[in-house]
Amino acid sequence: MFLDDNPVERAEIANAFPTMHVLGDNMHAVRAALLSNPRLENNARSLESPTRTEMTLGQLLRDEALRKAPDEVAFLRTLAIELTIRQTRSESQLDRIIELLQRTNQFNTTLARYDADRVREFLGDPSSHVYTLEVRDRFVAYGVVGVCIASGNRIEALVLSCRVLGLQPAVPFVVSMLDDAARFPIEGS
Repeated sequence: MFLDDNPVERAEIANAFPTMHVLGDNMHAVRAALLSNPRLENNARSLESPTRTEMTLGQLLRDEALRKAPDEVAFLRTLAIELTIRQTRSESQLDRIIELLQRTNQFNTTLARYDADRVREFLGDPSSHVYTLEVRDRFVAYGVVGVCIASGNRIEALVLSCRVLGLQPAVPFVVSMLDDAARFPIEGS
């Protein structure tokens, strides 16, 4: 899919890639096209998918609280942030793990895009370790927002949803994972 408000650019792309879906001739219709195009929908719904509106409202409340706080450290202390870090072998969070690996760009250490079959291999491999991170604050529970996959002595993927980056969960997540991983040596990828 290609989106551009410039008719020359759209024509060049349409000519070079005849099967490309080109949008932009009617910018008022773009949002509806993006929201309704079945090719842009996930093929699986995670537990977090239906709560996106609640998470967005929580983010707005959090942003307002930040504006009123004297400084960021004081603000973070008021949030009552809770992190839950788990090592898993279960496929119960498979849809969300894949969603994070496929969609997270802002904090993705390797840009690895693993599919369900590959994640299942990691989950079933005794030399691999799959960790998930759940975050909540006083405004909202964000659900699973982080994944770390270590295989053998290598970190294959580490991703965090941009929704929680401001809550600073990255260091505690990595430290917890490395504490657990002390039983097996890890090297960076």
